[in-house]
Amino acid sequence: MKTSNKTTRMIMLSMVLGVAVGYLCHRFTADAAAAKELAGYFSLVTDAFLRLIKMIIAPLVFATIVSGIAGMDDTSAIGRIGVKALLC
Repeated sequence: MKTSNKTTRMIMLSMVLGVAVGYLCHRFTADAAAAKELAGYFSLVTDAFLRLIKMIIAPLVFATIVSGIAGMDDTSAIGRIGVKALLC
């Protein structure tokens, strides 16, 4: 099996699992207070996931910019592109 197919299947399975868990949580909570308490249990996982995503973004953007600058042949264009990036 190709890696891209495996990744796609894992993403789709995770989405279906998330919808199923959300449905079950909604179905089996008696009132809004119980639903809020149940959501509090999931907040640890969601907060950790969002912090991991934020932790990945800055190095990824930095590496992309450095790679783009390193791959440029015309060094005078670097200054023009940098000025345009800061102004826009």
